[in-house]
Amino acid sequence: MSHGCAVAPVTAEEEDPGPLVFSDQTLPDAWVGLTYQHALTGQGGLEPITWNVDSGRLPDDLRLRSDGRITGVPTQPGTYSVMVEATEADGVKKFAELTLQVHYEPVTLGCGETYEGTFDGPNGGVDWARFDSYRWVNIRLPSLDTTRISLNVRADGSTLGYLSEPGEPSGSHDLEDGYERYTLVSPEDTMRVDLGTSPSLTAFRNSGRPIPFLMVSNGAYEWSLEVECSEGPIFGSLWRIPVELGEPIEIDYDVLSDPEGVRIWTDDPLPDWVTLYEDGRLEGTAEEVGGWDFMIQAEDAEGRTREEEAFFGVFDVTPVHCDEEIAVVTEEGFYEGTFDNVYDPRGYEVYSIAFDESFSQVDLTLSGAGDTYLGLVPPDPYYRFYGYAEYDYGQSATLPVGVTSYPRWSNYREDGEALFVAARLEDGDGIGATSAPVLQILCDDSPKTDLFGLPVLPPNENTLYPLTGIGGTPPYSWSGTGLPAGVSLGASIRSLPLDEGEWPVSLTIEDAEGRTSSRDFTLFVGEDTACEGIEPLPCDGEMISGTFDRAYYTENPFTDASTQVYCLVPREERSVYAELEHRRDAEGYLLMADPGVTSNGFLYEGKRAMITFGDEEQIVQLGIAESGWPGLPDYQDLPLFIALQSYEPGNWVFSSSCY
Repeated sequence: MSHGCAVAPVTAEEEDPGPLVFSDQTLPDAWVGLTYQHALTGQGGLEPITWNVDSGRLPDDLRLRSDGRITGVPTQPGTYSVMVEATEADGVKKFAELTLQVHYEPVTLGCGETYEGTFDGPNGGVDWARFDSYRWVNIRLPSLDTTRISLNVRADGSTLGYLSEPGEPSGSHDLEDGYERYTLVSPEDTMRVDLGTSPSLTAFRNSGRPIPFLMVSNGAYEWSLEVECSEGPIFGSLWRIPVELGEPIEIDYDVLSDPEGVRIWTDDPLPDWVTLYEDGRLEGTAEEVGGWDFMIQAEDAEGRTREEEAFFGVFDVTPVHCDEEIAVVTEEGFYEGTFDNVYDPRGYEVYSIAFDESFSQVDLTLSGAGDTYLGLVPPDPYYRFYGYAEYDYGQSATLPVGVTSYPRWSNYREDGEALFVAARLEDGDGIGATSAPVLQILCDDSPKTDLFGLPVLPPNENTLYPLTGIGGTPPYSWSGTGLPAGVSLGASIRSLPLDEGEWPVSLTIEDAEGRTSSRDFTLFVGEDTACEGIEPLPCDGEMISGTFDRAYYTENPFTDASTQVYCLVPREERSVYAELEHRRDAEGYLLMADPGVTSNGFLYEGKRAMITFGDEEQIVQLGIAESGWPGLPDYQDLPLFIALQSYEPGNWVFSSSCY
């Protein structure tokens, strides 16, 4: 049997009443969203004739019926090839190869134009058969004088907006791949495309194709889309990390276009202890706690202007002590305002607790009538307020800082204090509380073993590793159960030569006053055992390539199809650097585990010190060295796990170096 457009019928033993001859089987083009009907026909043959798809496929929403009718409403554009089979009543078969072209014709809008419509209901998962719950729009590329396109969506409900990658035609992608997604909040919100956005207006111009924009409904409501084009300078980031009271303020409100001849100013009042210069520098010394909103303006040499909302903030640090209870009073909620979260000190209070060797753990709890937020600042001045090492939220937010957390309490020894942020999430008209939540600080002064894990012992060697404790009254001594023969404890772990293996052990620390506490560990002998047989981290900088077949969050996560894990037990290394590049259509994470955790705790329990995310064609990096946080000394003689993890399947290239 052979397939083709003109294939002789298979002859049955009975007399053929006449050959089955196909009529013109050129399929008319189809259009997304429009009902499609076409009948396949033939002449001759023994009726009835039954039609089926032999190979290939029609669009998902079209069906070939047994009488030869192709019907349905296509939802995906593209070119589809299908081999159809016609079977006569006596079993004689004939085949024809057909091609169907499905087009998509979105509405095209230019600057100053508006498009209106009505959504019939929510469609968060995007059911493409529900044409009245989403709209594709092509935005015509503007003139070169335009520096920003604002897509102004006005609706009676929130709308999901998807901006496609430059150069892609409308309707051609799965939404999980190659899109920037935004939630456009009702009653009106704006998605911008300019020199500083991702994707940028420059990238769309270079593609030479219109800008594809998809709106997906979250309900049944009327909506409108206005394309607003504007000229003038484009500012870089207007979101600025706040400064501490008494510290210098040095902010550069730079523009992304040519700064030559650009003048920057504000007509709004600013505190008298800062000055905004015409080149965009805001300088002074922070003399007052709070946040200042103002409209910043820029004018280029040709008189084109731009006005944006800007902000800067100043915070103060309030010392707190063990066994204190403090009402946390803030001007607004943590997630309120244009510049929310860590950027606006009006939405949170910053506290510090002095490091004290006599404590082994500090427990922070923030409780209120509504949802609250606690964030622990990393023990590294460079990262202050660029993100939190640990955080918790809820009606009762809790952060333990002890010997099993990361950072642990002793990580703040060098800084001399631990800083944290306390806030209510929303104002009284949201999900939060109108009354101030209460912060409680409890300190544990019992002695504890201050290790992330027991050091991995090299096999067949005499070894000596010091043990460290915190809290209580030193000096400390240790005893243990479950230790293999040849291992003894005092102020250190002493080991005679041992074969590779692992032992569950319990260590008990005792201080000078006779107070004790116990903690369970796993003692590993041999790096391969400690790494659980996971592939060693390559330290030579060579490029390694691979492919992920599925996303990590699908069924049976963390298999080789979605996750690649490496392990290293640092001994003499002073730094470890890793780099991951996602190739076309791939995106995902580069992760590093907390010190001393197992691969199970790393992958399944979320014990991760660093997470970086990269889109397709993007390189992501992570590094760890002797100083800073996370710090390589925390991983010394412990298994260090690094993982590549797929969010979207595809090809990847990885390298790592150890120095």
